[in-house]
Amino acid sequence: ELEAAAERPHALTGPLRVSAPIGIGRHHVGPALRAFAALHPGVQVELRLSDMLEDMVKAGLDLAVRNGPVPGREASLVARVIARQELVLVASPSYLDRVGTPTRREELMQHRTVRYSRHGRARGWAFAEDGATVQMDPPSAFLADNIETLLDAACEGLGIARLPDWLVAPALADGALCRVLPRECPLVIDTYLVRPMTHAPSIKVRTAADHLASAIARSMKV
Repeated sequence: ELEAAAERPHALTGPLRVSAPIGIGRHHVGPALRAFAALHPGVQVELRLSDMLEDMVKAGLDLAVRNGPVPGREASLVARVIARQELVLVASPSYLDRVGTPTRREELMQHRTVRYSRHGRARGWAFAEDGATVQMDPPSAFLADNIETLLDAACEGLGIARLPDWLVAPALADGALCRVLPRECPLVIDTYLVRPMTHAPSIKVRTAADHLASAIARSMKV
């Protein structure tokens, strides 16, 4: 009976430490964890938002949400795909009216762009072509290491941006942004839920992982 009581969801107690990138953390992981905390008041939830990858064991993390390939996941991490994001090209109507709308990918090199950067270096744009990947480095008008800031810059007409579909969906719906080169295949990025492989997860971590996976998959669906 004691073991059965310990396994019941309402009996979950203790700290739960989760990390996530800032954008997806604010929009998806945070709401999911707040709902989990309301369901399990005995759990002390800590969410750490950062676009920098941490060593999960050294940081004392139970779970992490990661975008794209998870470094070293086969050796030290257990990872599962919980959602997929499409990165789409967008720009404001004011920018396109002022500069013109590109009709071919190559024309991006004549446009100003709004791009993600890390340590002062802009991240290039990758495109699929004949089974290979083509990298482009168009001129940058505005760089930032936060996707919400890039969204604001694109809406204000600073240039063409490439951002997650779930992030730009409201701006596309209300006309603040337009798709650019919509026939280009979007870059698809897997979103992972990750935990350390160092020990078997507790019922608390397993319950939280299942809750996060389900909630994030629903909220990121466009």
